[in-house]
Amino acid sequence: MSTDLEKANFVFVGKMEMTKDEMFILCEKYNGNSQKNITKATNYLVIGKNPSEIKMAKAKENGIKIITEQEFFEMIGE
Repeated sequence: MSTDLEKANFVFVGKMEMTKDEMFILCEKYNGNSQKNITKATNYLVIGKNPSEIKMAKAKENGIKIITEQEFFEMIGE
């Protein structure tokens, strides 16, 4: 049985193990929503290598939880 991300909103930044499109597909497979930009509706900023400092600052400013790519994989059980 797959993990349900409960329609949480995710933004992916930085260099990931997978392409961003693959991360979007994986997110949606587990009932999450992927976004290209941070909004008030964003729940998680998932960071890879060399993430955007601007997006990191915006996430911190808006109280958005920042997790690593590995933590995202752990959330979905992959």
